[in-house]
Amino acid sequence: MGIETLFDKFPKIEIGLKRIIGNFTASTNTSKFVTTEPFITIDYDFLDGFIFNFDYRQSNYQNKTVGQKNTYEIANTTLSYKGEDSAWSYKITAQNLLNAQFRQSNSFSDFLISDSKTFILPRIVMFSIGYNL
Repeated sequence: MGIETLFDKFPKIEIGLKRIIGNFTASTNTSKFVTTEPFITIDYDFLDGFIFNFDYRQSNYQNKTVGQKNTYEIANTTLSYKGEDSAWSYKITAQNLLNAQFRQSNSFSDFLISDSKTFILPRIVMFSIGYNL
């Protein structure tokens, strides 16, 4: 669920909340997982040829069955420029700005309940130059 702006001359902003609830019952065992993720994205074309993108997501994960909680935040941003009549483009990208270490998730099927931890690459900042032939 979220809201979004759609202006021509202002940034496009989307703010929302995603909530995932998982209950699984097998024999006498019940597992309950809850993930709540508020998020915001910003896309902005400005001046002549500049594009700014930003996305942020906070994930609040809970395995209610065993009392396990995990919160992490991911933020990424990009600033790019390409002149209207130029073959050259330039871009600065920063991934994992808040330097999150890992994320936790779960899945379940008829035969398996899986609770996994995925390690995230450390903060990365890149500068790119492109040329269109």
